[in-house]
Amino acid sequence: MTEAYNNLGKIFLELKDYEKAERQFTKILAIDKKDIFAYLNLGTTYLEWNKYNNAEEILKQAMEIDSANPYGLYLLGLTYEKMNRSDDAILYLQKALEISRDPELIKNATSIIENLKKKS
Repeated sequence: MTEAYNNLGKIFLELKDYEKAERQFTKILAIDKKDIFAYLNLGTTYLEWNKYNNAEEILKQAMEIDSANPYGLYLLGLTYEKMNRSDDAILYLQKALEISRDPELIKNATSIIENLKKKS
């Protein structure tokens, strides 16, 4: 059941229908409060929806479940970048870099860190 909600949520996210995406990912969390992917997808939804405080809150909850999830750390770093909290952004992006093996995440996080350091 949660897989169907997740797939539907991802479709709504792709369509930029953030309210419907939020609803689907929230349904998953009502069923399974430990579903890290639901937290990450919900955090992504809030991030793309420009609801940065919501993204920060849900991604912190994700990090309580799995503090070594590189994608969660990366998303939290992106959230802080959007909130103009450069030091926090760099901290979480560097943590993601330390443990990630995803070349795309590594490339993006490195680029964001470099840009943030140039600004300061």
